[in-house]
Amino acid sequence: MLERTFAPVVLLALITIAAPASAGFGITPPYLRNTVLLAGSHFTQEINLVTSTPWGSDTWVFPDLQTPVADWISFDHDLPILWPAGQNTLTIRTVVDVPPAAEVGDYDGRIYFRVRGNPDGVTGYVLAAAVADVSLTVVDYPVVSLRLRASATPPDVVEGQPIPVCATVQNEGNTAGTFTHATADVLSPGGGVFATLQAAAFEPPVPPFSTIVTCSDAPNALLPYSSYRLRTSYFYGDTQIGQTSSGGFFAVLRPENYPPVAHAGPDQSLTAPFGGSASVTLDGSGSTDADQNIVSYRWRRGGAVVGAASVVTLDLLPGTYDFTLTVTDAFDATSSDLVRVTVSERPNAPPTADAGGDIVVVVDATGFADATLDGSASSDPDSTPGTNDHIVTFAWTLDDAPVGDTAVTVVTLPPGMYLAQLTVVDAVGAAGVDTAWINVECGDGYAWDGFSCADVDECADGLADCDPAATCENTEGDYVCACTDGYAGDGFSCVDVDECVEAIDGCDPAATCENTEGGYVCACEDGYVGDGFSCADVDECVDDVHGCDPAAICENTEGGYVCACADGYAGDGFSCVDVDE
Repeated sequence: MLERTFAPVVLLALITIAAPASAGFGITPPYLRNTVLLAGSHFTQEINLVTSTPWGSDTWVFPDLQTPVADWISFDHDLPILWPAGQNTLTIRTVVDVPPAAEVGDYDGRIYFRVRGNPDGVTGYVLAAAVADVSLTVVDYPVVSLRLRASATPPDVVEGQPIPVCATVQNEGNTAGTFTHATADVLSPGGGVFATLQAAAFEPPVPPFSTIVTCSDAPNALLPYSSYRLRTSYFYGDTQIGQTSSGGFFAVLRPENYPPVAHAGPDQSLTAPFGGSASVTLDGSGSTDADQNIVSYRWRRGGAVVGAASVVTLDLLPGTYDFTLTVTDAFDATSSDLVRVTVSERPNAPPTADAGGDIVVVVDATGFADATLDGSASSDPDSTPGTNDHIVTFAWTLDDAPVGDTAVTVVTLPPGMYLAQLTVVDAVGAAGVDTAWINVECGDGYAWDGFSCADVDECADGLADCDPAATCENTEGDYVCACTDGYAGDGFSCVDVDECVEAIDGCDPAATCENTEGGYVCACEDGYVGDGFSCADVDECVDDVHGCDPAAICENTEGGYVCACADGYAGDGFSCVDVDE
């Protein structure tokens, strides 16, 4: 770091602050102290009048210049200056214009700052006062103290692209300086001049205590992974007044980067349920980068970030939304795209009542039955899925009389037929209606007689389901069927019994058994006589009911007879012929 100071005749401006009329009132910073002004220069400085106790309204400051250079000094305020009510500090901007023909030399003077309690400055009383003794020096050439710096950005540069290089001059002196131009060289690792920047001109003058930065582009033909430094020179006319070789940088070359291309997807139109929101997916996965190095996605609505992934899902109320997708690559190159999402509200749909369907219940010993009316299957398309939160009222009536105001209600009823009606109403007053019949019965074998459930004689009333071959016997609340003789079964279904086959008939052993529907018939066999249940042998020989030949002898047997031809005859007894002895 090199500093160069011009040293002409210098006279410091000394300030003496008189004791204020009110303790705690003074001037800061010191006014025109250690200041050297160039003939023809323009100089400004802000000073603060400070009080430890804030003043109220209607308080005014009166500057009083008592110095040979009073006509050089002005205030960037209307006079007198109104003190800000309730504040401890008043800032005054002072302007010094040194005439070009001002004589070089020293100028002494005094400035009073008086604070009065009213605006006319005559009748008001002095609240406080401060005095500054001023001594100025006018010179005909600048007196400066310089700090010179140089820098290059960024540390990594794109191959073949120029390098931004900045040169800085800081005037730490108290005199405005004039600098005509500056040059900057890029020094190679070996110390030689690698490249010379275009000369940069400063806009004179450089104010005291100020910093000016000028930038230019250096050509890019650097060696990768090498250190470079900058050397900057400053000139006053043809005279070099300063030079620095600071501000090095390390060259990290990278290929030229191709920026990404954001793609927020097509505009979307969605429909939200009445009174609800719609789920929207913002899809930026179609964004591309020729270098394949997208490192971040940012979805914004207005200035607010709503997502930091390529795909995000949001719940949106009805309205129009503009979302901007910004994609950034590894070298901070960005691209943005906009997508518009329009969410419309679906009109309200009425609810659907579901009374649960017709039901049948049976009374208990008390003669009454509990019937459950269940409308929980009612629905509303505007409700949150899985709920009925858009249905606000349930109303049950039974034959037009109200019986419940919940989705499920229980009523106790005697036997009879009842019409139940369910009405459901949603949040905007739309309604749905459904009905169901309730049949309250006495139970099998009983009927309502107007007072109680009485036994039904199913046998007498022809309600029994007995088989035609069965008998019906009434019982309390029921009946009994029994198959008649000659039939077998449970009484509801009877089949004929074949007594002959089952050998359960009562026929005589000398009789035959013939089955009939529901019974059987016994008949005595030939050679017997009787009713079939009792049969006696017939003596065909005695009763002369045999078939023997007249020349034969008849002999009775059990259930029959035998014929034998008499002596002198031959044959089977039924036919005999004479034998010719």
